[in-house]
Amino acid sequence: KAFQQSIFPSRQRRRLLLGPLLDTPTPQVEPSVIISHDALQSKNILVVGGSGRVGGSVVTHLVQQGAKVTVGGTNEENFDTSRLRWQKLFPSFSTPLSHVGFQRLDRES
Repeated sequence: KAFQQSIFPSRQRRRLLLGPLLDTPTPQVEPSVIISHDALQSKNILVVGGSGRVGGSVVTHLVQQGAKVTVGGTNEENFDTSRLRWQKLFPSFSTPLSHVGFQRLDRES
């Protein structure tokens, strides 16, 4: 319990530390540009880490919106496996998904 108290301040201490932040109203900001799905049509987009589960979801969504997608990664075999998985999951987008490119990235650069 002493460890927990040293890391997590008490409610009263948090209020003392964060009070000014908590009492400040959040300003409402109007977006200067609204990005719509139509704005993605025919855009060239690089998705770094697109072979993974989350990145793959981004890739498939962008392809469905008509974007020209390239996946950046370190392992082309993983990309090929992912592309086959996407084509099985989304057969109606099989042809556009076959045009998704791969760009090898060097982690050290």
